[in-house]
Amino acid sequence: MTDIAWFAPTGGVMMVSILSHKLCVAVLIAAFALPLAFVVWRAIAGTGSWWRKILRGLGHLVVILLAQALLITGVFLYINREYGFFTSWSDLLGEVQPEAPTHDLVPIRRTKVKDIPISKSNPHPNGQVSAITVPGADAQYARVPVWLPPQYFEKSERRTRFPVLFYIGGVNDTGQRDNKSIDFIGPATELIKGRKVNPFVIVFLPGKIRDGVDSECVDVGPYRHETWIMKIVIPRLESHYRVGHERGSRFIGGWSTGGYCAANLSTKYPRAFNAGFSLGGYYHPMFENPRIANMARPLMANSSVVRRVQERKIERSVRFLSVLNPNDLQSWGPGRVPVVSNGQVGPDGGQFYHVAKGMKQFTFILLTGGGHRVSVYTPYIEQSLQWLGQFGL
Repeated sequence: MTDIAWFAPTGGVMMVSILSHKLCVAVLIAAFALPLAFVVWRAIAGTGSWWRKILRGLGHLVVILLAQALLITGVFLYINREYGFFTSWSDLLGEVQPEAPTHDLVPIRRTKVKDIPISKSNPHPNGQVSAITVPGADAQYARVPVWLPPQYFEKSERRTRFPVLFYIGGVNDTGQRDNKSIDFIGPATELIKGRKVNPFVIVFLPGKIRDGVDSECVDVGPYRHETWIMKIVIPRLESHYRVGHERGSRFIGGWSTGGYCAANLSTKYPRAFNAGFSLGGYYHPMFENPRIANMARPLMANSSVVRRVQERKIERSVRFLSVLNPNDLQSWGPGRVPVVSNGQVGPDGGQFYHVAKGMKQFTFILLTGGGHRVSVYTPYIEQSLQWLGQFGL
């Protein structure tokens, strides 16, 4: 049976939901009603003493500032309702801070890892961030950061090939930016020190390869994102660094769009990747540009992880961990059936969970708080890496 775990942070006081449609409408109406009241006030206001004029001026200023604040609040509520960044007032106010779990949320088989002491002569006792330039992408995406663990620089390991994790960030992340905004190196270092995983290399891949084009890690029209990863990045990395060349040494993971990329590539190329994970991902491509979406329509079924699961086209060797959140509108969606708008299928994490939860190839951690934000999911990076560790990471 598929492993599933629920993890919930503490809750807050019950009040009108931050995602309430009525609240959003009420605030926007107030934002326009106040300036209207201001105009009426000016129309009926008469002359008076100097102090009355000052009071009227201050009153006008307060009305204008209040109207602006309400308008900004209304726009925020509308955007937040559409995208679900914050799912409660306590979430918005920071009253509930996501914390890393202190125990295994899903079964993790402890395996023997390689203990490589760090010598005093090691030139990089904390590891090193290197980089390779990969052709086929725009300049801001072509430079791919690579983190090398300190054990990589031990003289005793000069002939050792290390496991490698290919990590893909959100759609707007370059490898360089994602390397800084999401801390994978810290948890990786601690897990390696604690001998919970083997020393491994991390490759930070960008969420797109062409400026302004959300290609979702698939080949669509002239944008060969999938080919770039599978046929250019991986061979170049394996020729430049001492990493494993076989399936058993390759792992893949991602956040948001990168979570979809990881799920798609690990299930489409089960002989290329040993195991993978997704943080707040979805399970079919969701293109930002309608032109690209129309171009990709004939390829959509072949790029849908949900479709593969429904048709039982998932090989037994697939091992994938999904960290999902039913409150996260951008990944989970409305539930069992995603919304179709303008010909595009919306977020489908909920649908994927319901069709895949009975399959041995998939494991789930379900959260019950927070929205689609990095801070909600990063506490589960360490757990995800440990889960990969039982398969050789």
